[in-house]
Amino acid sequence: MRVDKGDNIFVAVMQPGRTIVENQEGTLEGSVTWKADVGDLTPETVDSSNLFPTIATTNGDPGSNHPDDDRLECYNRTITFGNNNIATCVASYFGLTLSQTVPTMSFTGGVTTEPIETHPNFSTFGTAANGAQFDDDGRFLRFSEFVSGSTNSGTNTNFYGVTSYLTPATNIAISWWSNAKPTPSKLATVTSFLPYEANVRKPQGVADFLLLSESIKQVGNFYEITQQYMGSVSPGWNTKIYDGK
Repeated sequence: MRVDKGDNIFVAVMQPGRTIVENQEGTLEGSVTWKADVGDLTPETVDSSNLFPTIATTNGDPGSNHPDDDRLECYNRTITFGNNNIATCVASYFGLTLSQTVPTMSFTGGVTTEPIETHPNFSTFGTAANGAQFDDDGRFLRFSEFVSGSTNSGTNTNFYGVTSYLTPATNIAISWWSNAKPTPSKLATVTSFLPYEANVRKPQGVADFLLLSESIKQVGNFYEITQQYMGSVSPGWNTKIYDGK
């Protein structure tokens, strides 16, 4: 037999311990727990009862605001149906401190392998005196001879067997949040400076950047935009091939 004790909770009652977390990049996250006597409501009909916070929809309808800070809206909830018709709802909230957060940047440096004949100084060292061989059409084949008396430094460098060389590879990701629905960017475009990061110095040797990829993630009615750029050494990306800004 059910014994009623305590408050009447035929309306949702907010429980102690609600939270709001402000993150470094300018995002806000919160959590609130609610309890209610749902009576004869089922998991299929509890949505229309308005007992618990509503969730933001992908068509732009906002979710319920956090009870302590209306900058956060509900984007997710977990409802547990317990004994005696008592349901527990844990609502998750998300928001921003600004309409657009300050972008964060991550840098990955490395090297890539390029054919030796594409080296900017190849015309200087890619000679018969250094063992270079070419076909009848003038295309480079290989360095096929070990040049006696040469070393691996200075003017008398030995190139025997060399087929490639290493070039710097600079990959930079920029990420930020916005409360405005973004328009996807045009990819494979060249920019001299990183957008939104005018005060970030270019890595040494980088002439410009190529936008490689962009991802957009939606949480409620907020959007996280992440762009991936690749830096190019001098003279930079070929704007006859790629669109420039």
